[in-house]
Amino acid sequence: NDLYEIRSLAVSKAFHNNGIASKLVRECIRPLNESGKEVRVFALTYRDNFFKNLGFSIVDKELFPEKIWSDCEQCPKFHNCDEIAVMLQLPLK
Repeated sequence: NDLYEIRSLAVSKAFHNNGIASKLVRECIRPLNESGKEVRVFALTYRDNFFKNLGFSIVDKELFPEKIWSDCEQCPKFHNCDEIAVMLQLPLK
C-alpha cells in the first residue's frame, strides 16, 4: 500500500548531534521520493521536533489503522499511548 514506517531508529549516545539519524531517515525516504509515487511515511516517536526538522508533520494516530490494529493493539500502553505520530507525504514538491 502507500504507507511506510520509520521504526526503531537509534543512534548511540556517543554519536548524537552528528547528523547520523537525519542521514538515516533521508536515505530511507530517498528512493520513495525518487519513485514519484504518492506515499506516506510515518513514525511514532517521543522526538517529534527531530522529525519536524525533516519535513514531517504531527498527525492523529487514527490515520494509521494498519499500525494500530497490528502492532499497537499488543502494547500495554495501547489505551494511554504517549507517543506522537508524525507523517511525511511524498513525493516532496
